[in-house]
Amino acid sequence: MVKPIVKKGKGRAPAPVHHEEEAPSKAGTLKGSIVVPENVGGDLRLLPAGNAKATLEKIMLGKSKSSGQAKATFRYTITEEMDSNPEDAPSTVGEAVLETYSLQPQAMFRLNDVYKAVTGERVPQGEWSPEEFEAKLNEDLCGTDWNLVLANQVPSDGSSTEERTTIIAKTLAS
Repeated sequence: MVKPIVKKGKGRAPAPVHHEEEAPSKAGTLKGSIVVPENVGGDLRLLPAGNAKATLEKIMLGKSKSSGQAKATFRYTITEEMDSNPEDAPSTVGEAVLETYSLQPQAMFRLNDVYKAVTGERVPQGEWSPEEFEAKLNEDLCGTDWNLVLANQVPSDGSSTEERTTIIAKTLAS
């Protein structure tokens, strides 16, 4: 954070002077800033296809690169060694798997299915600020354990031509 420079003197205090300009807010963009935590890492490892036990660690809101529309990215951390991991390969424990959900009204049913599986209720209706909605999702969903079925696929949205580890099915662990 940039500290303001304030000149000392008599009379009314001058307005703080900032060395960095704030970017103007554009219509249709998310308000506020998007924070990428340190533990997201750089490149995600291509994991073996198969079953994985994982914990939902963090939910981050952002924008889709391909469409520019709002999305929620779920970050799962694998908690047990995958049976499909070759013996000579590095451990899969602690590896991250990402899953995205569109936040467009017509696609909200997918996120609602996850929310309902965890809480037994529907995603609360209404208009939310991005910060409030992200906080609500993190509060209600993070820390839950999941059984994931992973596959390696090229993203269908055209965002990449390289295979990524994707979640093709999941159930809430009991």
